[in-house]
Amino acid sequence: MFQINECESLETLRKAPCFSLDDFYNYGHAKHVPRISENFLEWFIGFFEGDGYLGFRTVVTYDRLYFSICQKEKFIIEKIAYTFGFGSVSSFKNKKNGPIYWRWSLDSKSSIESIAFLLSGNLILKSRQKQFLNWVEVGQKKGMFKPPFNKNKPWLAQLSLNNAWLSGFIDAEGCFYANFQMSSLVLKKLNFQNQNSFNLNQFCELKPHLWQKMTLTQCTSPENLLVFKEILNLFKSSSSIHCFKNKLKTNEYSKNQYIRIEFKCLKSQDLIVNYLSKYKLKTIKYISYRRWWRIYLRRKTKLHLSPQGIKRLYRLVKAVNLHKKEVYIKNYQ
Repeated sequence: MFQINECESLETLRKAPCFSLDDFYNYGHAKHVPRISENFLEWFIGFFEGDGYLGFRTVVTYDRLYFSICQKEKFIIEKIAYTFGFGSVSSFKNKKNGPIYWRWSLDSKSSIESIAFLLSGNLILKSRQKQFLNWVEVGQKKGMFKPPFNKNKPWLAQLSLNNAWLSGFIDAEGCFYANFQMSSLVLKKLNFQNQNSFNLNQFCELKPHLWQKMTLTQCTSPENLLVFKEILNLFKSSSSIHCFKNKLKTNEYSKNQYIRIEFKCLKSQDLIVNYLSKYKLKTIKYISYRRWWRIYLRRKTKLHLSPQGIKRLYRLVKAVNLHKKEVYIKNYQ
């Protein structure tokens, strides 16, 4: 595992050559699009490991290999499709009145083999590595993935603050959170639940505690636990790993157990901010992050410790994960 010292600048560290992208550039890269940057490819691999799908579709009487990424955000799906220059973009609804989801999907032989050149040897999560190898094995039985494709490439990709994998993974599985918290007794006195009687000046005078954190969540597995421990170590966090079940039973996966890590201390958040200033988020989550970052800056200057500072921060804290519907529709759907 590659670590950086706190006093060292991310800009002065040499990039760790752990992702093997030559095969993709030589055999998988579409000829009609500009050369895709290494940073984008590393980001994409992290994003796929968080939110992607490898599987099969039944066509007539046989199973066909299938690859997809689904998001509520149209913009990022179209950006991925445009950047790679292959695959199709479609939309669907899980429920009649539910939100629209957008999907970038690959099911042609050429596009499946192209993306396989990128993923081979470059996946970090053990569960994804196993899934990929099983997927390739099924394809080989159908006459796919012939040389120069190498199924047995070693998995050399590493977690590091010097590649964009974590940025993609945060875009897929991360959450930026901030809130003012007070004891239930104080909230009762303020009639906090009744917005008509809420007094912001009185609230600020009582100096509520500001909570700010970034979280990452994944399904529970021994391999994911090890990866989360590495991520905690990279961001120099001593936080524990939380295990929980999804209380919202929305689909067949709702019985799954999950693990979550939280970064609350400024020491870890310094490293997160430094990292994301170099490897920027690419989804709508970037808006949440920028609001979160502004709170982080004010927290560093201890602005949140005075009533006046709390008043200035109050609306920003409430807006961290609040995306106005019209803005979302205009820019991301």
